[in-house]
Amino acid sequence: MGISFWGVQHLKIIDVAKNPDAEAMQLQVTLPAVLSVFLMALPLAVLFSAGLITISLFAKSYKEAQSYISPLMILVILPAVAAMLPGVELTAKLALIPILNVSLLCKELVTGTYHWNFIALIFLSNLRLRRRSAFPGGEMFQREDVLFRS
Repeated sequence: MGISFWGVQHLKIIDVAKNPDAEAMQLQVTLPAVLSVFLMALPLAVLFSAGLITISLFAKSYKEAQSYISPLMILVILPAVAAMLPGVELTAKLALIPILNVSLLCKELVTGTYHWNFIALIFLSNLRLRRRSAFPGGEMFQREDVLFRS
């Protein structure tokens, strides 16, 4: 993401002189913003991978695992899209909703606004949620019938 924004800004892919509306499309994505988005998305990625592994352990085939995971993907997309709606701003209550919080925070970070209280709250809540989501998968890997399926 950072490389593509750098390319748009420095290689003059969008010509502002020919298209006056193009200036409104330009975002100032800096290296600290890219690193912040990456750090905030990291616990969320661990949360999803733990959830996907736990759900897919119930399946006996690849197709069955895909059908089990499909509703989870819909649940992930809805809060992410809700964060992009106009008028939805980052608040203390919304900072506790798992996917919505990171989406709203990333929107703020890309625009250059750093709310340190929300960053800490979201990071800690995602770490706590990640720990809770990894536990069922770890417990399932302790069972022999899961490990040695035929």
